[in-house]
Amino acid sequence: ILQSLDKLLSLKVGGVSASLDMLICFLLTIQDASISTKATKLLRWRDSSVPELETFIWDLIPCLMESGDNIHISNGYILWLRYLTNFSSKQLTSEILNHKLQKGQYWRYIQNGMGSTVHEHRKYCLSILKLSIQQLDIDVDNEFMYYNKESSPQILEEWKKYCTLFEIVGIDTALNQAEAAKSDIHQLLSPDSFVKSSWGMVLLSTGFKGSMESVRKFSLNIMLSCSVDRLPIYAHEYLTSVFLRYAVEAPHFLVKKTNNKLICEYGLRLENFI
Repeated sequence: ILQSLDKLLSLKVGGVSASLDMLICFLLTIQDASISTKATKLLRWRDSSVPELETFIWDLIPCLMESGDNIHISNGYILWLRYLTNFSSKQLTSEILNHKLQKGQYWRYIQNGMGSTVHEHRKYCLSILKLSIQQLDIDVDNEFMYYNKESSPQILEEWKKYCTLFEIVGIDTALNQAEAAKSDIHQLLSPDSFVKSSWGMVLLSTGFKGSMESVRKFSLNIMLSCSVDRLPIYAHEYLTSVFLRYAVEAPHFLVKKTNNKLICEYGLRLENFI
């Protein structure tokens, strides 16, 4: 049935009811991965920005995000991304979307995905973040996002830098580019940044979770070189769950004999940070 429906929808015939679209969206929650994945592909033919679907989609996305199942979460991010892509391409505005953009939960779901160990989740959420920022046309101030129309140029410029840095560290893991952008990373981790500190923690966490040891060491060096006035930003769950877990691994603690004394420079540096 789903294969036949895929062929039908690919022809972009008219007269397809919103009820059928809702049913396809509901199939995203099915435990059978083959069915939910097929439903995701079906939705590529549909316009998720139509008013009849919009409220339903925003009831569904939190369910998928909170499911704890990576396939369901992926389906949710894909649905969300298609929704925003439709809005962006048609230059639409929506009271429902504006309401969502003001809520911390909206940005928390994005932040969770960007800090995910699943590479595809990070890619989806970076795109969702970019499109969401493009849609900002109202003042927003919650625990995850600050946006003020009067300071829009400066805020958007900082977010542009953040997205570029996240792509370097969290998507491409390009060490040479990350090294060249070290000053920009330190600036984003500043209390004066318009980008709230939890996003900087997510950026660093992707480096610590990366597959390349050189990138993990780079992230560790960023953390340990933090100035005293910026230390409060590390009051985050990632400090113990990600950063320090890597920081206390044995290979870092090299002991050298200097002036007849055994000294571990790394240990002293870590002690000073703590």
